[in-house]
Amino acid sequence: MMQYRAIVHLYIFMLSVAAALTGFLYSRNLLSIGMIGLVLNAFSQPGLGERLRLWWNNRALVLLATAFLLPLLSGAWSENTDDWWHATQIRIPLLVLPIAMIRQEGFARRHLLLLSWCWMLLLLSGVLWSLLQYLQNPAVFNQAYQVAKVMPTPAHADYIRFSMALVLALLLWLHVEWRGWLPDRARWWMRLLAAVFVVYLHLLGSKTGWLGMYGVVFPVALYMLWRRKQRTAAAALMAVVLLTPWLGYRYVPTIHNRIGYIRYDFNLYSQNVFVKGLSDGNRVLSWKAGWQVFRDNWLTGAGFGDIMPALAAWHRNHNTLVENSEVFLGNEWLMMACGAGIAGFLLFTFAVLALFVATPWRRSLHAVAMLLFFLFTFLYENTLSIQLGAFLYPFAIMWWYRLLQEPPAMEG
Repeated sequence: MMQYRAIVHLYIFMLSVAAALTGFLYSRNLLSIGMIGLVLNAFSQPGLGERLRLWWNNRALVLLATAFLLPLLSGAWSENTDDWWHATQIRIPLLVLPIAMIRQEGFARRHLLLLSWCWMLLLLSGVLWSLLQYLQNPAVFNQAYQVAKVMPTPAHADYIRFSMALVLALLLWLHVEWRGWLPDRARWWMRLLAAVFVVYLHLLGSKTGWLGMYGVVFPVALYMLWRRKQRTAAAALMAVVLLTPWLGYRYVPTIHNRIGYIRYDFNLYSQNVFVKGLSDGNRVLSWKAGWQVFRDNWLTGAGFGDIMPALAAWHRNHNTLVENSEVFLGNEWLMMACGAGIAGFLLFTFAVLALFVATPWRRSLHAVAMLLFFLFTFLYENTLSIQLGAFLYPFAIMWWYRLLQEPPAMEG
């Protein structure tokens, strides 16, 4: 009876993961159902005490939960309770996903690989859909790249989170490759998928995708080739890394127009000139607004329910280009500081950095690269204030936790 029950819980776990990953791309409701399934499955099977003990003993995961608990507590001094509850419930996965995923009886390497393949194939379907939309009217989309737009993407048109998912998939591929888990034919199929993702990320023109490839994925790949003494392949990859941006700018319209837009935007905001609708300029303005809100509420913060009204008030007094509906805060540290004061800033810093030195992530170059990529994005994005981002961060952390529980075929 117990063996049958364990098998049922294992299948529920896997189906919930698959539902969440599918929902990430195609249905917010399905994403929520997948996460709820993971949590209910975790709390309804034997071994809850051991599960909670494992979570509590991993101080990095406990610190991660403070990114949810502090917004929750800020309800005590937030006047706008609707916005407070929205900001708080978005971050619930930061607490519950690590608890739900930290253990699952019967979950083994073959299940990890199966779900990893599912994730890669789901992303491929998203890439092909996006390219199909672009190819139906390339001239229109090429023109849109000059005004802060990109080709349509899945993930609910959130091309930043979609590009983040693709970068994480590339790091996952490198991890599986390094540990020698795939037979030759499967390895070459996964390499083909990785090549498609790299080409697409270049065409998409997401700055986050470019940062992930050139700041994290390519350096890790070069290190792997160097460690394996594959000097010819390393030289070829280095040539690709150096030549692709130049060739793309000269011959690929989406890349050319995207770089042109980035340069135009930079030339304006670097001279303290801000134009309505330019993303990076508005991001700089959001930093100025966030810094002032933090200075005015440095001890306890304004409360997560009152961050947006406080930012909107700053814009009304200092800048009339940003409408209330366009107000955002493009920095996770400022978001925590504005909502929960200096304690929020410090605890979020500890939470992010603790993972780099915690077991098991510190033992893997690929896990550290994953954490570094998220750290980069936190500097200019409000990822954890968005459902997709608040799912992706703890899920990636726990997926690597599961990967690193498996004995490697090759140390890395």
